[in-house]
Amino acid sequence: MNIIILGTGGCGKTSFTGRFGKYLKRNHYKVKFLNLDPGVVSFDYKADYDIRDKFNVKKIMDEENLGPNGAMIQAMEKVVHKKKVDYISFSIFGSKSLIKKYWHLLKFAGN
Repeated sequence: MNIIILGTGGCGKTSFTGRFGKYLKRNHYKVKFLNLDPGVVSFDYKADYDIRDKFNVKKIMDEENLGPNGAMIQAMEKVVHKKKVDYISFSIFGSKSLIKKYWHLLKFAGN
C-alpha cells in the first residue's frame, strides 16, 4: 500500500509520517520511508530513500544564489523533471510483490 503525505508547509507532514510509520512497525507491518522533500532539515525516522542525497534546497541556494522560496521551486522542478526517476524504481513500482509486502510512506514538500 502506498500512502502519499501532502500538505502546506508546517502542517505536520514530517511528524505524521514518522509517527504513523512507527505505529505500523510496532504493529508488525513492513514500512519503507521515502522523503521527496528537498527542503526538510531533519526528521526522526530513517528514510529508505532521501531525495536530499541528490540535491537539497540549501545547496541550491548557495550554488544558484537564490532565496529559500526560489530554491524550493528550483528543487521541485528538479524532482519533477529528473531524467532518471530512481525514486520510483526504488521499490514502489518495481515489483508487485513489494507493493503487497510494504507500506510505502512518501513525504512531499509543502507549499
